[in-house]
Amino acid sequence: MPKRNKKDVAKRSQGTDDEEAPVSIIEVMPNSPAEEAGLKLGDKIITMRSSDVSLNILSEKDVSDFVEAYRGEDIVLIIQRGEEILEIKT
Repeated sequence: MPKRNKKDVAKRSQGTDDEEAPVSIIEVMPNSPAEEAGLKLGDKIITMRSSDVSLNILSEKDVSDFVEAYRGEDIVLIIQRGEEILEIKT
């Protein structure tokens, strides 16, 4: 599988508004980056942001591509937990 880069993610961030969202967390592994960031079972990832791009999350692939492209950088997740919208910094 080709490595995803920031340019690829930036192109995807210009998608249309008629797509489905968000992606739900179905498992959080102990001692994982997700657990360290504070993600919980059932959280819905709405948006991921870095210093130079914001991406509405429509699929698990969006999440993995974003994480790979911005590995080692600060990433902000906008999630829905129940009725609350939260911002989680990684």
